[in-house]
Amino acid sequence: MSATENGDAVSEPASGAEAQRPPDTDPDELERIAARARRLARERLRAVLDERTAADSGPRTEHDDELLDRIADEEAERADGALLHVAVVHAVSQELGIEIKDALEHPAVERTRELLRPDGGARIAGDPAPRARPPRQRVLLLDAVHVFGIETLEPGDEDIELRLADVGIDVRKPSTAETIGRLRWDEVRSVELQRPRRGLPGRRRPARFVAGTDRGEVTFELPGMSEDEIIAHLEPLIARNCAGYSDPSAS
Repeated sequence: MSATENGDAVSEPASGAEAQRPPDTDPDELERIAARARRLARERLRAVLDERTAADSGPRTEHDDELLDRIADEEAERADGALLHVAVVHAVSQELGIEIKDALEHPAVERTRELLRPDGGARIAGDPAPRARPPRQRVLLLDAVHVFGIETLEPGDEDIELRLADVGIDVRKPSTAETIGRLRWDEVRSVELQRPRRGLPGRRRPARFVAGTDRGEVTFELPGMSEDEIIAHLEPLIARNCAGYSDPSAS
């Protein structure tokens, strides 16, 4: 509706709600807010990891710092709840140049949260199709026993943890938080999984993990893994990342 004053059209003032409604945020701006929010969450996670490892005895090695970086990266991809909400609010404030108190009520907060959900969030009418987002990385931490293949470890060493992720394999000693070795998946030529099986009466041979590289093979027992866990978690991760993996169940 409009009124006339001296023959000229005059728009009626908007209602209070309409006047206070912030303008819609365009998709590209939402992408920038989402990227900044992930970066802020990652920085916070990295700071927490630094605080928790600061009291450890001995200086941190370059490998330890790389590992903390990778953990922070992967956990930031999975961040949700209060951590993600705070990061999104700060990202909206920084990207749009508004105060935190105004960012708290800005619709870009909820739309960015939707964008950061695993499925990309619910689409809003008129929005373009959501951009493809990389799948979240899966990380498996496995208790292991060294059988052979690493010169610095004794056969039968039980103080071993394997950390398998979409970026590669880390071999660590939990008692000292020391990283013994690291393999990227493009360095792994073959992987063999030997599932648990019965041995002598009353005994069961644990699963074995054998990875082959250009430098040779390394073998670990996985005493804590059941066959169901191997099928549900370990095999899919390896099959997704290692071209040289052959599924034993397919033979």
